[in-house]
Amino acid sequence: INTSARSKSVMDNPSFDDFGLRLLSNDLAKVPGKKAADTIHTQLEGKVQLVRWAHPVGSQEPSHIFVGSSKGRKSDLGVHGVDWDQFTATSKNEPLFPPSASLEYAGDLTSFCNPTDQAFFLVANSFGYVSIQELDEKALKQDIEEQKEMFDDEELEEGMYGRQRKRYPVLTAKIPFPVLHAKQQSSVSRSPTPWRPHKTEITALDMQHPNGKTILSTSDNGDIHLTQIQRRDSPEKRSTKCPITDAVWSSTGEIYTVGMGARIDKWDKRMELKASSSFVKDSRMFTCCTLTEEENTGTVATGSEEGAILIWDTRNMKLPLCTSEAHNGPVWRMMFSPEKPDILVSCGEDGNIISTDIHNLNGEGTITNIVAREFLSYNSVDIVDIDSERGWLVAGSDSGKIRFVNR
Repeated sequence: INTSARSKSVMDNPSFDDFGLRLLSNDLAKVPGKKAADTIHTQLEGKVQLVRWAHPVGSQEPSHIFVGSSKGRKSDLGVHGVDWDQFTATSKNEPLFPPSASLEYAGDLTSFCNPTDQAFFLVANSFGYVSIQELDEKALKQDIEEQKEMFDDEELEEGMYGRQRKRYPVLTAKIPFPVLHAKQQSSVSRSPTPWRPHKTEITALDMQHPNGKTILSTSDNGDIHLTQIQRRDSPEKRSTKCPITDAVWSSTGEIYTVGMGARIDKWDKRMELKASSSFVKDSRMFTCCTLTEEENTGTVATGSEEGAILIWDTRNMKLPLCTSEAHNGPVWRMMFSPEKPDILVSCGEDGNIISTDIHNLNGEGTITNIVAREFLSYNSVDIVDIDSERGWLVAGSDSGKIRFVNR
């Protein structure tokens, strides 16, 4: 990475603090009786490696969010309740409750999967382990409700990021490797089921939709495993023989992997996982990918080490449809908006969160807008669309900041 070029780009940034920038439009989300905030944030200790909304079935506000952060050689995954009363233009209070459960892992948290219709989530680490954690939705909801009653105005204290909730100690219980500690285990299982599908770092986790019974995992040595969740000792295996950095699974069974050499492979499950490959000469490596699907077609987006975003039509992947030089460094994660699939949101090493409008691919090309800026890298981004009018983006950075942006 060209650090001098990156530093100059940051110094030239006219809105370095990024406060007040909006995501996709100039309209505020419509919340009955309240005016929604454009952007709010909270601050955690350590680097934020991943953030994921819980994705409830149907149009409703998710009750909680998953936050993975690193502290030295260990990582922590917290399940935080979301205080939706704070997502207003007048509120300056912290939007997240202290974690209802907190799991401490060895190494880095490299991938996460929370199936929509399942009461469990999967976490992968840099040593090749995966843990399956059962989530007690009823206990979690009860804990969040109790926290809402506990944290009234008198228990808020002034901090550098507004009025913050006091941090109360939580219980600790030891559970098997790779999870080192579990705090306040009322809502997450005490006995996770870790196994080691790969010998090296796991780079992607996904579950086939709609059945939710098979786990896709990839590693940085090029291995691809398809594992039945009830029969984890006999996975179906394939290999690209070059490092894989990310993967996504379509609803019709195709698997898309990206990695070293700016290579994208399409694996057709109906043809016994045979791959067709495409390469881009102007890039050294693809760093991430995502997928959106419509009737009879799909669109894959890939992010490169150089900061480019490439758009591919799944029906013909010999060449990308469009390329956008969006970031000034590696693109770490991207996601299509569920309600507005023409909008792609990405984050990267340059500290930018960028929205890309791919609607005019055959006209004016892509239109990119900077959503938020930060001096340090944004590592993870996720979107929840509550309905066609309301939605929120969440992103986490190396500075420990978690930013929420109204779409």
